[in-house]
Amino acid sequence: VDGRGNARKFTCPYHAWTYDLDGRLVAAPFMDKTECFNKADLGLHPVRCDIYQGWIYLSLDPNAEPVADALADLTPIMADYAQEDYVTIFAEDHVWDTNWKCLTENFMESYHLPVAHKATVGAHQNTDQTSFDPAGAHDAYTYQLFTKRDTTPVGCAHPNNTRLKGRWRNTSVMPTVFPSHMYVLAPDHLWYLALQPDGVGRTRIRYGAAIAPEMLAAQNDRDGFIADTKAFLDQVQIEDKHVVEGMYRGAQSPLGSSGPLSWLERANHEFTQYLARRLCGNDPCDRQSD
Repeated sequence: VDGRGNARKFTCPYHAWTYDLDGRLVAAPFMDKTECFNKADLGLHPVRCDIYQGWIYLSLDPNAEPVADALADLTPIMADYAQEDYVTIFAEDHVWDTNWKCLTENFMESYHLPVAHKATVGAHQNTDQTSFDPAGAHDAYTYQLFTKRDTTPVGCAHPNNTRLKGRWRNTSVMPTVFPSHMYVLAPDHLWYLALQPDGVGRTRIRYGAAIAPEMLAAQNDRDGFIADTKAFLDQVQIEDKHVVEGMYRGAQSPLGSSGPLSWLERANHEFTQYLARRLCGNDPCDRQSD
């Protein structure tokens, strides 16, 4: 199935076997002479599906921990944003020439923002006020909090936002749900990436954004506002693509070597811990902060 939309049934473009929305096989042309054929035995395999604060998560593991349980400690931090009510303004697909881990690491850290994004999001961020979960690392996700200055064109609550109080009105939450879903949840908007590796050096990206309902309702020129918001976020993507693809090429160099992390890159360390647990079979993290 490609694209977007809705349908009551899905038909395979190869032999025209047709399935209903429950995955049951309802039609299979020219199978009437096959004695062992039984439509009831040939439905689609079910796929685990969870909905969490408006996000739809799929897993091929039927025994996967429910997303709401895995993210339980994150839920109260994001609840007052009511992101499930944000209005999607676009979603599109891209391919970058980089390893998916390089792109994940880039998104989850704010160390590069004042430099790589000095013309966009980095110009209005209080980088020195970035904070992390005092409880330490989590097995399923990492996140950080950062604030925006009052001069920022995006990232602060609209006056009609009555959900967020005090410092939360200019605070954004930046979660990365391991392994490949990451987003910035701001009081007025959110934008996200969902990654799928396409080989070692290519990554497929679902990139999109949504606007807080009170922010969208206040616009006299809704279409113009959406166009300007997308253009701003697109520029952020262009800035990131340049550095991330370059970072991947640099990592392949025989002269490339590792180095120490900044305190602003704590999420990168926690992502590496996640990879180590999955690759080496270690026990889930003990939530130590060091």
